[in-house]
Amino acid sequence: MLIELQSVALFLFLFAVVFGTLSIAGIFDRRVNSLIALAIALFSLTHGVAAIFIWNLMPAAAVLFFLLFLIALIRKLMLGERGEAVPLIVALGLLLLSLGTLVQSLGYLFGIPAGEIGVAAGVMIIALMFYLAWKSEK
Repeated sequence: MLIELQSVALFLFLFAVVFGTLSIAGIFDRRVNSLIALAIALFSLTHGVAAIFIWNLMPAAAVLFFLLFLIALIRKLMLGERGEAVPLIVALGLLLLSLGTLVQSLGYLFGIPAGEIGVAAGVMIIALMFYLAWKSEK
């Protein structure tokens, strides 16, 4: 039962990522994107090494997609109509808080302690906040 669930989760994850990436790129239409995503997802299921590699990357990818979704959601909700910097700074502050709580539970990402990745991401977010504040003063 667990093996079937893992296979379904792997297939859905790969199909969604490949289809979404191809849709954003806009090179082909939906049918061609679906066919390419289906082929890649089925290929990964039939090759054990690829399935194990992708299965090991899924926690880090899930965190990455969560953070990207959170950035897009906060940006959409908080940006003014003219793209003002102050709501974006507030959104980045909320992202920094959520990143701080999320990183502590991860352990290691790509062989690097997640705490170090969190500190680096936090420094970049704070630098971006200062840049946006400086830019809005002009």
